[in-house]
Amino acid sequence: MNCDMRKARIEDLDHILPIFQEAREFLREQGSPQWQGDHGPTQAVIEEDIQRQEGYVFLLGDEMFGYSALVEGVDESYTDITQGQWDSTCEGYLSIHRVAISSKVRGKGLAHQMMEHLIAAARRLGYRDIRIDTYHRNQIMERVILGAGFRWRGMVSLPIPNGERKAFQLVLPEE
Repeated sequence: MNCDMRKARIEDLDHILPIFQEAREFLREQGSPQWQGDHGPTQAVIEEDIQRQEGYVFLLGDEMFGYSALVEGVDESYTDITQGQWDSTCEGYLSIHRVAISSKVRGKGLAHQMMEHLIAAARRLGYRDIRIDTYHRNQIMERVILGAGFRWRGMVSLPIPNGERKAFQLVLPEE
């Protein structure tokens, strides 16, 4: 079962928003405060991703099952890292944010394929330094991140309740 990735379009919102609702519910069931209340990805944030051409959807045939954003530029939440440090051998980095997958396909290995697509897209955009974070209780996402070759770099803090996040980085070799 192979998936495809393409840039998200505003008309995709009716498919994207339910995926985030399912992801929120799954995190809540796991006992995680991540994305709960008003502190998860909102429709406005996803619309901004799409307008900036940073939002991506993932498809199995014609069926959308996932979403993520590849955000260019300095992430303010990543400037103050504790318990470690970033590898700063590359100039500029790209951040992966808002990774969500439908409950209909959870457990089928598609999150790993999503990460492969995102890493390849970062490379095409000219980035070798890719960063991502996740809440410490989100062990499923942590396994996906580590399985994609990322290394733990320390802790960052988002400006929200329970904003502590494990920070990971992948530095791709030069081509």
